[in-house]
Amino acid sequence: MPLTGCRGAERMCAMMDMVESITNDTQHELDSTLGVLFIGFMLSIVLYGLSTFQMHVYFTRYPKDGRRTKALVLLIWFIDTASSTLISRMEYYYLIDRFSASFQDLEITNVFLAENALAGFAVLIVHLFYSFRVWTISGKDVMLSGATLTTAVASFVFTIIATVKLTSQQFMANLLTPEIEVVLGLTSGLSIVSNLFIVTSHAFYLRPSREPHIKYPSSFLPQAVLVLASRGVAFTLLHIALLVTIILASLARLATSFASLGTPPFYHKQRQVLRPSLSSTSDVTAYNSSMVVYINSFFAVLNTRTPVNGCGINEEEDANAAEGQGQLSALVFQDPHERSFGQASIL
Repeated sequence: MPLTGCRGAERMCAMMDMVESITNDTQHELDSTLGVLFIGFMLSIVLYGLSTFQMHVYFTRYPKDGRRTKALVLLIWFIDTASSTLISRMEYYYLIDRFSASFQDLEITNVFLAENALAGFAVLIVHLFYSFRVWTISGKDVMLSGATLTTAVASFVFTIIATVKLTSQQFMANLLTPEIEVVLGLTSGLSIVSNLFIVTSHAFYLRPSREPHIKYPSSFLPQAVLVLASRGVAFTLLHIALLVTIILASLARLATSFASLGTPPFYHKQRQVLRPSLSSTSDVTAYNSSMVVYINSFFAVLNTRTPVNGCGINEEEDANAAEGQGQLSALVFQDPHERSFGQASIL
């Protein structure tokens, strides 16, 4: 009898340890999902404010730009506004309306899916803009610009496929299946390829030996903005980090599955419910947040041009008024009637 009592106590202690472990996993899941959603929301709102400021700078500095360019600027800004609205509504639902609900009971909403598709559409538009930019600076190289455009469109197609597949998932706890994660990996991979075409094209065709009239900034901040924002390095690095995160999350999931072998069925079942969402919400949120980086890079390209008589002159075209070309960052405000960036001030 004493022996049986000891065994019963051991089983009870083991069960309490498992319950405590599951509780810790649940708290970790909340931090890694709803917490990530909130951080993504804050980042998106901050960058939305920056893109709104950049739009103001654009219309102030280049009032005589072409109608198509102005229409594209307005379209990008309206998409950014719509995305910020959807993200705000999504955050209110999860953090206010469903505050008392357990994580396993949180549903995947139509707002969540719509924002994911809208983010992909915004990234596509920016990629189209950069593809045309590659076509321009490369001397109308159809193969290079075509490859940039094709990979961008393919990435958008996989984004839509992933969004459609997400509609079959009901709860946030099981947000991504391995199949959907593969599709998101392909989406990021194709975006990276398109982005690498963009970055290498700018580095090659706008190099000083080929375009000696382009004068680059001497101070660190304008240089950083020029390289990271307008040349596409920022969103390229972001997508590479996202792809690495997806790969590491998949490997971690496999490791967890192997580590769970031999554990009690109840414990194994609960961990399988919780663990898949450890990085899935982070992946989707990071992808959606990357949209604002693309949008601000788009504005950085427009706002780094030399203003001449109310129109923007691209750096490779500005052979006669090259002073300061390419030095103006998205954070620099200047009188639109001034041609030189020497009087610009950083806000």
